[in-house]
Amino acid sequence: MIFSNYKNTESSILLQIGNPIRQFRYRLFPQMDNYPLHDYNRLTSTSHGAPPFKSLSSFFVTYIPAFLMFATLWKLDQVQQKGNQIISGAAQWLDSFFNDPRFIREQNKSRAKISMKFGYSKFDDFECKPALRLRLSFPEFEQRAKLYLSANGSEDFDIDSNPILDTNKNREEDLTGGVKYYVDQNKRYNISTDAGFSTSYVYGGIRYRHTHPFFSSRWKGRLTNRLRYYSDDGWINRTAYDIERYLGDRFFFRTTFTGVLSENEDGMPLSGVARLYQVLSIDRALLYDVGTYMDTRPDFEVTDVQLKLRYRQRFYRDWLVLEIAPQLTFPEEHDYEVNPGIMFKFEMDFGYMQDREAYDSIFKF
Repeated sequence: MIFSNYKNTESSILLQIGNPIRQFRYRLFPQMDNYPLHDYNRLTSTSHGAPPFKSLSSFFVTYIPAFLMFATLWKLDQVQQKGNQIISGAAQWLDSFFNDPRFIREQNKSRAKISMKFGYSKFDDFECKPALRLRLSFPEFEQRAKLYLSANGSEDFDIDSNPILDTNKNREEDLTGGVKYYVDQNKRYNISTDAGFSTSYVYGGIRYRHTHPFFSSRWKGRLTNRLRYYSDDGWINRTAYDIERYLGDRFFFRTTFTGVLSENEDGMPLSGVARLYQVLSIDRALLYDVGTYMDTRPDFEVTDVQLKLRYRQRFYRDWLVLEIAPQLTFPEEHDYEVNPGIMFKFEMDFGYMQDREAYDSIFKF
C-alpha cells in the first residue's frame, strides 16, 4: 500500500514536471518525439527507445543534463543574435549618417542630395565642385526597383577618394544615370542588378552582399562583390570584405580590404583601410581613417598612404549638413612626400530621416 501510494505520487510529479522539460529535450533528441510522458507504465518501459525511469532520481539524472545543455545553447544563441543586432544597427546608423555608398546602394528609398565641395591640397591646389545625386524608388514594383541620376559629381577632393576608387569607371561623369533592381534581399544578404549610361559608355552588372558573424558574435564580416560590363573597357570586378565591431557606447570600428580586377588592366589595385567612428551626439560624429593603397603593376608597390579625419554635423535641419575633413596623404607619384589638404562640404540631403529610437538603443550616453 505504501509502495503503491509512493508510486502514484511519483507518477503525478513526473507528469507535472516532465512535459515542459520534455520540450527542451526534444530539441536536442528528435528521436524521442513519440515518447509518451503521460503514461507512467509506458514511461518505465524500454519499448520506446528511451531509458527507463524507475524513480525520480533516474528521471532527473537523465533530463537535467539535457535541459542544462539546451538552456546554455539557447542563451548563447540569444547573446549572438543581440550582438549581431547591435553591430548591424550601429553600422547602418553610421553609414546613413555619413552617406556611405555601402548603405546608399542598398537603401531602396527615394533620396536626393545637392552638395558643394571646396577642397585644397598641396599638389592639387584649390578646386570647387557642385554635385547632384537623385535616387527614386518605385512603389509599384514593391520597392524592388529604383532610378538613380547624378550630375557634376567629380570626386577630386572627396574625402572618400583613393587609388581604388579613382579610376575612370568609378569617377562620376558630368552625367550618369541608371536603374537598379533588387533580386532578393534580407538582413544577411542582398542581390541586385543594374544597368545605366554615362556621357561616354553604357554598363550593366550584378552586385552581391553577404553578412555573417566573424568568429564570434562581437565581430561581423561583410563580403561584397560587384561585377560590371562596360561598353568601352569590358569587365571590371570589385571585391571588398569588411570586418566590424561595436566598441561600447560611442565607438564603432571597421576595417576594409578591397581588390579590383579589370579586363583591360594588367595590375590589380589593392587596399586596406581602418576606420574608427566616434559618435558625439545624434547630430555630430567623427571618423578617423587610415588607409594603405597598393598595386601589382608593374611590381607590387605601395601607391599611397592616407590619414584622414572627417567631422560631420547636421545643423538647423536634419537635411542640412556641414563636413570638414583635413587629411595627409603620401602619394607614390610624388615620392611619398607629404601632401596636406582639407575639404569643406555643404549638403542638402533630402530623404534622410533621423532614427531617434535606433540611436537611443545603440549609442547610450
